[in-house]
Amino acid sequence: MTFNSAVLMLPDSQTATLSIKSIDRTRRRVTLRIGQSKGVDLPDRLNLLPDFAINARPIPDAIATVATDQCGAKANRAADDLLARNPPRFHSGFTLPDGPDGDPVENLRNAVRAMNETVLPVQGPPGTGKTYVTARAILALVRDGKRVGVASNSHAAIRNVLMGCVDALEEGDLDITLEDVEIAHKEGQGMDPLPDWYETIAAIKRNQDQRLTGSHVVGGTAWLFSRPELADTFDYLFIDEAGQVSLANLVGMSNAARNLVLVGDPCQLP
Repeated sequence: MTFNSAVLMLPDSQTATLSIKSIDRTRRRVTLRIGQSKGVDLPDRLNLLPDFAINARPIPDAIATVATDQCGAKANRAADDLLARNPPRFHSGFTLPDGPDGDPVENLRNAVRAMNETVLPVQGPPGTGKTYVTARAILALVRDGKRVGVASNSHAAIRNVLMGCVDALEEGDLDITLEDVEIAHKEGQGMDPLPDWYETIAAIKRNQDQRLTGSHVVGGTAWLFSRPELADTFDYLFIDEAGQVSLANLVGMSNAARNLVLVGDPCQLP
């Protein structure tokens, strides 16, 4: 939150504008101010929205590109599988394990390597190691010469996956090292800097930064991966907390990669 005012949602679809006087990230305290003339008593718990419209571009244009393709050649096979709810399509000879047997890291590595321009959902409850497994699958693809995107609704979730990749590289049990992998994150405004031990993750501010098209692993939201200059840039796009990402945003981002890996736990959603 970097804006000075916000909109408070009230019952009966009413709203009220209030001021954000200060944000103390250490104490996790936000000081709000609302004039008495508003006649509003602030509840103990509330939801705040920015008091300005958020520009959705380039997401609608990316969705329109997919819609046009769906009416014609359907060259975006991953988007077609997503919309048609098709099961994952793999290269000849590969089948998914029937159950939870085996090493989950190796199982996911094998599955993503065998993807054939398709969608693969990866589901697991909290605490089951989704980030641990996902990071190692991403690095296995990088080792194979693939380029990987990491997306989510929040930059915090994206950072978590990217930091998981750094942690995996530092453990030294992989065939590649930190020196072999370039990781970049197109950050949002007002983000706190990364801890020093994650300094290998390049914090990108501008969409025109060449590291967004040149790094092995790139993190960003739908606003990044829906940009036309990133179309067909990545071999894989991992979407973390995918159950919270709208279908529209998934479709918009699908132009950026040939394979989509949806990681999350939809069972947590109401």
